[in-house]
Amino acid sequence: MRGMRRAGSRYLLRVLCLVVTVGGLTLAGVRLAAASIGDSGECTVSTLSAAVLGAAPFGGGTALTIAVAGSSGTTCWVLGKPTVALLDAAGTGLLLNVGSALGGDGTHCLGCTPGPVPVSTTQDAVFYLNYVPDANATGPCPAVATLRIGLPDQTGGVTVPASFPSCDLVTVTAFQAG
Repeated sequence: MRGMRRAGSRYLLRVLCLVVTVGGLTLAGVRLAAASIGDSGECTVSTLSAAVLGAAPFGGGTALTIAVAGSSGTTCWVLGKPTVALLDAAGTGLLLNVGSALGGDGTHCLGCTPGPVPVSTTQDAVFYLNYVPDANATGPCPAVATLRIGLPDQTGGVTVPASFPSCDLVTVTAFQAG
């Protein structure tokens, strides 16, 4: 795009949409914004650390707030939905399909605009892992002991402790600024 390129930087064009309904009247607006994503590019799993910041009741279940931070001293960015593997106490993967919250494609997030989220040692990206008891679950439900958090299209991950039944319905939101 003309006037949107600087030497040494890359830009991403974001479309921000707002729809408000007040007293039966719907107003909609669209804003275009250019956001610099810097020179460091996309984060790699090996440059990240993660921590569970807290848990809160949500939709009949629990929502964990999980922060991802950079550990390399440079700023990089994350985009989309993290991959999450549920592990038991021995580190064995539990067979469960972790779904995408709020949309199914992993790009939707509550109260945020999906896009590249900068991450550094002083700037976190967060996502929410929601789990709700599954009334239709049958058979043994081993406990989840650890979450392995990865990035789309990358192997490996960083681990954080967690504890809930593996038979719960689990969804994950997209990354957003922490």
